[in-house]
Amino acid sequence: MATSSSASYASGPSTEPLLGETIGDNLDRVAAAHPDVECLVSRHQGLRYTYAELVAAVDECARAFIALGVARGDRVQDLGLPGHGGGGEICGWVRLRDGQTLTLDELREYCQGRIAHYEVRRYLEIVDEFPMTVTGKIRKVEMRERSVERLGLDGAASVSTA
Repeated sequence: MATSSSASYASGPSTEPLLGETIGDNLDRVAAAHPDVECLVSRHQGLRYTYAELVAAVDECARAFIALGVARGDRVQDLGLPGHGGGGEICGWVRLRDGQTLTLDELREYCQGRIAHYEVRRYLEIVDEFPMTVTGKIRKVEMRERSVERLGLDGAASVSTA
């Protein structure tokens, strides 16, 4: 698979210009300007991250992926799945390069002790490819549908959360 080192952008009709930087560059810039400002709070997970702490967590996650052999051009996707009682779960899909092997147990074992237990996905999928649109975008709706069916979350999928 060919890799690209150029930034990617999505833009709809707007009078506001694009920033001209990647999400990672934007996070680094804001974190450098406001390292001690709280930027991420998740009460149900007990998280309170400042920008500096978030950058450190993102970097640790990136190091874990690199150590597992995930390289530029490889794809990892997280998507929300329905949960019983109105809650939800995050499911991670990992697409391996040709010839690369990794089991779910190896992935979970590597993550234990390296990232917080609540950041290790309960549901993980290792796939050969992601469902794609004709324009080359990942079809997360189809990924969600496949995961809901495979994991038997059909009853939870009908729960309205909004």
